[in-house]
Amino acid sequence: MGKSHEEVRYMKLEKWKKESENEIRIRGINTVDVPMWMINNYIKLTCDNYAKLVYLIKIVDIYSEQSNNIANIGISTESVPINEDGIGFENELVRVVQDPVPENGKDKYRLLNTSEKEEKDFWHFFKKCERPICFAITTDGSVEFLYNPRGEEGIKVRDISYHSPIDMGLGGVGAFIEHLVNAGTQIRNDNRLQEEHEARMVTQALETMEHSIDVLCMLNNSNLPSGHKEYLKNMYNGIMAKQEKLNEQIGVRRMGIDQRA
Repeated sequence: MGKSHEEVRYMKLEKWKKESENEIRIRGINTVDVPMWMINNYIKLTCDNYAKLVYLIKIVDIYSEQSNNIANIGISTESVPINEDGIGFENELVRVVQDPVPENGKDKYRLLNTSEKEEKDFWHFFKKCERPICFAITTDGSVEFLYNPRGEEGIKVRDISYHSPIDMGLGGVGAFIEHLVNAGTQIRNDNRLQEEHEARMVTQALETMEHSIDVLCMLNNSNLPSGHKEYLKNMYNGIMAKQEKLNEQIGVRRMGIDQRA
Protein backbone atom coordinates (compact mmCIF):
# COMPACT_ATOMS: atom_id res chain seq x y z
CA MET A 1 0.00 0.00 0.00
CA GLY A 2 1.35 3.47 -0.93
CA LYS A 3 2.05 6.12 1.66
CA SER A 4 -0.54 8.83 2.30
CA HIS A 5 0.37 12.42 1.50
CA GLU A 6 0.60 13.17 5.23
CA GLU A 7 3.27 10.47 5.63
CA VAL A 8 5.17 11.72 2.57
CA ARG A 9 4.93 15.30 3.82
CA TYR A 10 6.36 14.27 7.20
CA MET A 11 9.27 12.51 5.50
CA LYS A 12 10.03 15.58 3.38
CA LEU A 13 9.83 17.85 6.43
CA GLU A 14 12.34 15.64 8.25
CA LYS A 15 14.61 15.76 5.19
CA TRP A 16 14.43 19.59 5.01
CA LYS A 17 15.17 19.84 8.72
CA LYS A 18 18.20 17.54 8.49
CA GLU A 19 19.59 19.44 5.52
CA SER A 20 19.41 22.86 7.16
CA GLU A 21 20.36 24.52 10.42
CA ASN A 22 17.95 24.33 13.36
CA GLU A 23 18.44 28.03 14.06
CA ILE A 24 19.18 30.93 11.73
CA ARG A 25 20.83 33.91 13.43
CA ILE A 26 20.29 37.38 12.02
CA ARG A 27 21.27 40.93 12.94
CA GLY A 28 19.37 44.14 12.18
CA ILE A 29 22.17 46.63 11.52
CA ASN A 30 19.68 49.51 11.09
CA THR A 31 18.05 49.01 14.49
CA VAL A 32 20.06 51.48 16.53
CA ASP A 33 17.56 53.74 18.34
CA VAL A 34 14.55 52.48 16.32
CA PRO A 35 11.20 52.21 18.14
CA MET A 36 10.36 48.74 19.43
CA TRP A 37 7.25 48.49 17.27
CA MET A 38 9.45 48.26 14.17
CA ILE A 39 11.14 45.16 15.58
CA ASN A 40 7.79 43.66 16.57
CA ASN A 41 6.44 44.42 13.10
CA TYR A 42 9.41 42.69 11.46
CA ILE A 43 8.94 39.56 13.57
CA LYS A 44 5.17 39.42 13.01
CA LEU A 45 5.27 39.93 9.23
CA THR A 46 8.22 37.57 8.78
CA CYS A 47 6.27 34.88 10.63
CA ASP A 48 3.26 35.52 8.37
CA ASN A 49 5.44 35.35 5.25
CA TYR A 50 7.09 32.16 6.48
CA ALA A 51 3.71 30.45 6.90
CA LYS A 52 2.62 31.46 3.40
CA LEU A 53 5.92 30.29 1.92
CA VAL A 54 5.42 26.92 3.61
CA TYR A 55 1.88 26.74 2.22
CA LEU A 56 3.08 27.44 -1.33
CA ILE A 57 5.81 24.81 -1.11
CA LYS A 58 3.36 22.24 0.31
CA ILE A 59 0.82 22.93 -2.45
CA VAL A 60 3.52 22.56 -5.11
CA ASP A 61 4.60 19.34 -3.40
CA ILE A 62 1.10 17.90 -3.58
CA TYR A 63 0.99 18.52 -7.32
CA SER A 64 4.52 17.15 -7.78
CA GLU A 65 3.60 13.71 -6.45
CA GLN A 66 2.63 11.17 -9.09
CA SER A 67 -0.15 9.87 -6.86
CA ASN A 68 -1.52 10.78 -3.47
CA ASN A 69 -4.74 10.71 -1.47
CA ILE A 70 -5.53 14.43 -1.78
CA ALA A 71 -8.90 15.27 -3.33
CA ASN A 72 -8.81 19.06 -2.91
CA ILE A 73 -7.06 21.95 -1.17
CA GLY A 74 -8.87 24.61 0.84
CA ILE A 75 -8.25 27.88 2.62
CA SER A 76 -10.03 29.76 5.39
CA THR A 77 -11.64 33.05 4.42
CA GLU A 78 -10.46 34.67 7.66
CA SER A 79 -7.18 34.96 9.54
CA VAL A 80 -6.51 33.25 12.83
CA PRO A 81 -6.98 35.99 15.47
CA ILE A 82 -3.60 37.31 16.55
CA ASN A 83 -4.42 36.76 20.24
CA GLU A 84 -5.25 33.04 19.79
CA ASP A 85 -3.11 29.91 19.29
CA GLY A 86 -5.29 28.74 16.40
CA ILE A 87 -6.48 25.41 17.81
CA GLY A 88 -10.09 26.49 18.29
CA PHE A 89 -10.07 28.18 14.87
CA GLU A 90 -8.79 24.98 13.24
CA ASN A 91 -11.34 22.79 15.01
CA GLU A 92 -14.21 25.01 13.87
CA LEU A 93 -12.85 24.97 10.31
CA VAL A 94 -12.78 21.16 10.30
CA ARG A 95 -16.36 21.11 11.58
CA VAL A 96 -17.72 23.30 8.77
CA VAL A 97 -15.66 21.56 6.06
CA GLN A 98 -17.00 18.17 7.10
CA ASP A 99 -20.58 19.39 7.61
CA PRO A 100 -22.94 17.11 5.66
CA VAL A 101 -24.74 20.24 4.42
CA PRO A 102 -21.91 22.05 2.57
CA GLU A 103 -23.70 25.39 2.32
CA ASN A 104 -23.79 25.70 6.12
CA GLY A 105 -20.18 26.82 6.32
CA LYS A 106 -19.36 27.75 2.74
CA ASP A 107 -18.52 31.34 3.69
CA LYS A 108 -15.78 30.04 6.00
CA TYR A 109 -13.55 28.50 3.32
CA ARG A 110 -12.85 28.18 -0.40
CA LEU A 111 -11.59 25.19 -2.40
CA LEU A 112 -8.90 25.37 -5.06
CA ASN A 113 -10.16 22.74 -7.48
CA THR A 114 -13.90 23.28 -7.75
CA SER A 115 -14.53 26.10 -10.21
CA GLU A 116 -12.72 29.02 -11.81
CA LYS A 117 -14.46 31.43 -9.43
CA GLU A 118 -13.45 29.40 -6.37
CA GLU A 119 -9.86 29.27 -7.62
CA LYS A 120 -9.80 33.07 -7.86
CA ASP A 121 -11.40 33.31 -4.42
CA PHE A 122 -8.80 30.90 -3.01
CA TRP A 123 -5.89 33.10 -4.10
CA HIS A 124 -7.77 36.27 -3.14
CA PHE A 125 -8.01 35.08 0.47
CA PHE A 126 -4.46 33.73 0.39
CA LYS A 127 -3.24 37.24 -0.40
CA LYS A 128 -5.74 39.14 1.75
CA CYS A 129 -5.53 37.16 5.00
CA GLU A 130 -2.44 37.64 7.14
CA ARG A 131 -2.76 34.25 8.85
CA PRO A 132 -4.99 32.02 6.73
CA ILE A 133 -5.29 28.29 7.30
CA CYS A 134 -4.60 26.09 4.27
CA PHE A 135 -5.67 22.47 4.38
CA ALA A 136 -6.00 19.38 2.22
CA ILE A 137 -9.12 17.24 1.95
CA THR A 138 -8.27 13.58 1.44
CA THR A 139 -10.19 11.06 -0.64
CA ASP A 140 -11.79 9.69 2.54
CA GLY A 141 -13.00 13.15 3.59
CA SER A 142 -10.51 13.86 6.37
CA VAL A 143 -8.84 17.26 6.76
CA GLU A 144 -5.05 17.67 6.91
CA PHE A 145 -3.59 21.07 7.77
CA LEU A 146 -0.62 22.03 5.60
CA TYR A 147 1.21 23.90 8.35
CA ASN A 148 1.37 23.57 12.11
CA PRO A 149 2.60 26.84 13.67
CA ARG A 150 2.82 25.16 17.07
CA GLY A 151 4.89 22.18 15.86
CA GLU A 152 8.50 21.66 14.86
CA GLU A 153 8.02 23.31 11.47
CA GLY A 154 6.53 26.44 13.03
CA ILE A 155 8.76 29.53 13.02
CA LYS A 156 9.84 30.64 16.49
CA VAL A 157 12.03 33.31 18.01
CA ARG A 158 14.54 31.18 19.90
CA ASP A 159 16.29 34.14 21.48
CA ILE A 160 16.66 37.87 20.95
CA SER A 161 19.08 40.52 22.16
CA TYR A 162 17.58 43.99 22.46
CA HIS A 163 20.99 45.67 22.58
CA SER A 164 21.48 47.82 19.48
CA PRO A 165 21.84 46.45 16.91
CA ILE A 166 19.22 43.74 17.44
CA ASP A 167 20.34 40.09 17.21
CA MET A 168 17.88 37.21 17.08
CA GLY A 169 17.79 33.48 16.49
CA LEU A 170 14.89 32.13 14.42
CA GLY A 171 13.93 28.46 14.65
CA GLY A 172 11.77 26.30 12.40
CA VAL A 173 12.76 24.82 9.06
CA GLY A 174 16.07 26.56 8.49
CA ALA A 175 15.94 26.32 4.69
CA PHE A 176 12.65 28.26 4.63
CA ILE A 177 13.89 30.92 7.04
CA GLU A 178 17.10 31.24 5.02
CA HIS A 179 14.99 31.81 1.91
CA LEU A 180 13.26 34.80 3.53
CA VAL A 181 16.38 36.23 5.17
CA ASN A 182 18.03 36.32 1.73
CA ALA A 183 14.90 37.59 -0.05
CA GLY A 184 16.67 40.30 -2.05
CA THR A 185 19.33 37.97 -3.41
CA GLN A 186 16.72 35.29 -4.04
CA ILE A 187 14.53 37.65 -6.08
CA ARG A 188 17.47 38.65 -8.27
CA ASN A 189 18.34 35.02 -8.76
CA ASP A 190 14.73 34.06 -9.59
CA ASN A 191 14.55 36.85 -12.19
CA ARG A 192 17.75 35.67 -13.83
CA LEU A 193 16.54 32.08 -13.92
CA GLN A 194 13.33 33.20 -15.59
CA GLU A 195 15.24 35.20 -18.20
CA GLU A 196 17.73 32.45 -18.96
CA HIS A 197 15.28 29.54 -18.63
CA GLU A 198 17.79 27.54 -16.60
CA ALA A 199 16.21 26.69 -13.27
CA ARG A 200 19.33 24.92 -11.96
CA MET A 201 21.67 27.91 -12.14
CA VAL A 202 22.44 29.91 -8.99
CA THR A 203 24.13 33.22 -8.39
CA GLN A 204 27.47 33.50 -6.66
CA ALA A 205 25.76 34.87 -3.56
CA LEU A 206 23.47 31.87 -3.34
CA GLU A 207 26.45 29.51 -3.32
CA THR A 208 26.86 30.49 0.33
CA MET A 209 23.39 29.09 1.02
CA GLU A 210 24.22 25.43 0.94
CA HIS A 211 20.67 24.11 1.14
CA SER A 212 18.61 26.88 -0.42
CA ILE A 213 15.15 26.00 -1.71
CA ASP A 214 14.52 26.75 -5.39
CA VAL A 215 10.79 27.40 -5.27
CA LEU A 216 10.42 28.43 -8.92
CA CYS A 217 12.27 25.31 -10.03
CA MET A 218 9.89 23.19 -7.92
CA LEU A 219 6.94 25.09 -9.39
CA ASN A 220 8.09 24.70 -13.00
CA ASN A 221 8.66 20.97 -12.51
CA SER A 222 5.29 20.33 -10.85
CA ASN A 223 2.13 18.96 -12.45
CA LEU A 224 0.17 22.11 -11.65
CA PRO A 225 -2.18 23.40 -14.36
CA SER A 226 -0.78 26.53 -16.03
CA GLY A 227 -3.42 28.76 -14.38
CA HIS A 228 -2.47 27.51 -10.91
CA LYS A 229 1.21 28.04 -11.70
CA GLU A 230 0.64 31.70 -12.56
CA TYR A 231 -1.30 32.33 -9.35
CA LEU A 232 1.36 30.56 -7.30
CA LYS A 233 4.18 32.43 -8.99
CA ASN A 234 2.46 35.77 -8.36
CA MET A 235 1.87 34.93 -4.70
CA TYR A 236 5.47 33.78 -4.27
CA ASN A 237 6.86 36.92 -5.90
CA GLY A 238 4.62 39.05 -3.68
CA ILE A 239 5.82 37.34 -0.51
CA MET A 240 9.46 37.71 -1.46
CA ALA A 241 9.09 41.38 -2.45
CA LYS A 242 7.35 42.11 0.85
CA GLN A 243 10.07 40.30 2.79
CA GLU A 244 12.82 42.13 0.91
CA LYS A 245 11.35 45.47 2.04
CA LEU A 246 11.10 44.21 5.63
CA ASN A 247 14.74 43.11 5.55
CA GLU A 248 15.84 46.47 4.18
CA GLN A 249 13.92 48.40 6.86
CA ILE A 250 15.98 46.99 9.70
CA GLY A 251 19.08 46.07 7.66
CA VAL A 252 18.90 42.30 8.12
CA ARG A 253 22.19 40.44 7.86
CA ARG A 254 22.63 36.70 8.13
CA MET A 255 25.21 36.19 10.88
CA GLY A 256 28.09 33.87 10.04
CA ILE A 257 28.30 34.29 6.22
CA ASP A 258 29.85 36.92 3.97
CA GLN A 259 27.25 39.58 3.14
CA ARG A 260 29.33 41.54 0.60
CA ALA A 261 27.72 39.95 -2.48
